[in-house]
Amino acid sequence: MAIGLPVNLRGLVLVKVATETEKHEAVPVLVVAGAIVNDFKRAFEVPRLRFAIRNQHGHEISSRTALPEKNALMAGKHCRSSRGVPRRRASGSRCRCASSTGAISSPESNEGRMARILIAEDEEGLRTLVARALALDGHEVVTAGDGAEALDLLNRAQDSFSLLLTDIRMPIMDGIALARAAARDHPQLGILLMTGYADQRERTGGLESLIHDVITKPFSVGTIRNAVKQAIAAKVHAH
Repeated sequence: MAIGLPVNLRGLVLVKVATETEKHEAVPVLVVAGAIVNDFKRAFEVPRLRFAIRNQHGHEISSRTALPEKNALMAGKHCRSSRGVPRRRASGSRCRCASSTGAISSPESNEGRMARILIAEDEEGLRTLVARALALDGHEVVTAGDGAEALDLLNRAQDSFSLLLTDIRMPIMDGIALARAAARDHPQLGILLMTGYADQRERTGGLESLIHDVITKPFSVGTIRNAVKQAIAAKVHAH
C-alpha cells in the first residue's frame, strides 16, 4: 500500500506516516497518522489533510478530512494528525493523502466527475475561498501564489492536473503567459482564466483555442464551481 503527499503544504512537511487497520462497528477502517512539522523560521497555518482510498484504476472510493491538533505551528514545532477512512470495496486499492493550502473540507460522498485542479491566484483570501469551494465538490486542489510557482508545479506533476484556474494579473508571471506555456507543454490541460479588469480581458483575444473561458471578478462561489464543472466536462468531451 503506497502512501504519498502529492500536494504542497506551503512550508510544512508530513513525516512519520503510518497506517493500520481497525474495525469500527464491523466496518474495516484504514487509520492514517503522521506528524506535521514546521522547519521554517516563521509560523504557518496548519491545513486539514484529506485522506482518500482509490482502487487500482485510480477511482476514489472513500475519503475523509483530518483535523490537525493545532490551527498554527510556530517555528520548529510539530503536531499530530490522524484519520480513519472506511475501506469500502478496498480490494487492490491504494491510499493517498493530500492537503491543499488553507483549511478546506471535502464531502463524504463524491458525485459527478472529480478532478485535480491547480489554482494560481496572488490574492490569498480569494485563493483560499476558491480552493475551499472546489474541495467541497470533491476535487483535489493545489494552489500557487503566482504564475511562476504554478508553472513549476505543472511541470513537476507529470500531467496529473486536469484543470488550471488562473488569475490574469499576477506578479513574476501573469496568467496569459502561464496559460500559453501550460497549453504548449500540457495540451491535455483545461484552462480557465479569471480577471476583474476589462483591459486584462481584452488581452485574452486570440486565446480561444487554448482556454475554456474567462471568468469575471467578482464572482459568486456558485459561479466558479459551475464554471469549473463545465470546463472539466468540455475537456472530457473533447477527448
